Amino acid sequence: MRRLHEAKKLILATNFVEEIEKYKKENNGKYPKYKSSYKFYKDVFVNLLICQQGLCAYSEMAIDLDYNKKNNSKLWETGRFIGEKPRIDADIEHYKPKSKCELECDWEWDNLFLVSKHINQSIKRDKAVFDFMRPDNINYFAQKYMDYNFHTQMFVPNPALDDNIYDMVDKTIETLGLNISDTVKSKRKNMLLTFLNEVFYEKYSYNEIKKTKLREFPTAFEMCKNIFENKIEAEKFITVK
Repeated sequence: MRRLHEAKKLILATNFVEEIEKYKKENNGKYPKYKSSYKFYKDVFVNLLICQQGLCAYSEMAIDLDYNKKNNSKLWETGRFIGEKPRIDADIEHYKPKSKCELECDWEWDNLFLVSKHINQSIKRDKAVFDFMRPDNINYFAQKYMDYNFHTQMFVPNPALDDNIYDMVDKTIETLGLNISDTVKSKRKNMLLTFLNEVFYEKYSYNEIKKTKLREFPTAFEMCKNIFENKIEAEKFITVK
């Protein structure tokens, strides 16, 4: 799960931001009620898609790799997205559930992410989460809190964490669906093993893959760099030609 603090500074849906600020001033800091029929829903949806580079904010599985075509000034001339809403398997998700927002923070930008429908509707749903693991939290860094176990192909808490934080991170990994076996985990495993074979047999270097071939699961890929660049470690996982 990547850090999105810098990426989410890209605000294309400027009309949305202006209206939200106006509403908050008129309603004691509260946000308008969240509805998928809200007139700015499409603008926020596409803006998040661009900020997240077409990936699910939590699992990093690709949800729309054509995202960059929507980052076109002509499509945002009025501060709103004038193209069609992408027909992709994704929802706007509230990191802190709407039911637990003290000031009805339904449309708070820092609380909104685009995630796969399966994770939003079947995995996370309305579960409580810890704010320090929010992807756009200024102090969040994936390597600070997590590690990647290449043997199990799963994210795990950083073993250097104290017990209390370790348990919180472990719970967050489960709540956000980072290791869903039937979708995320299997697809991520296949990608990493394919790239590992290509590096081991010197078809590509690690950096070449990162620059030209990597389209999803960048955090797991970066956390496994030591395996990719260590022949002895890599050989343990290599498929014989």
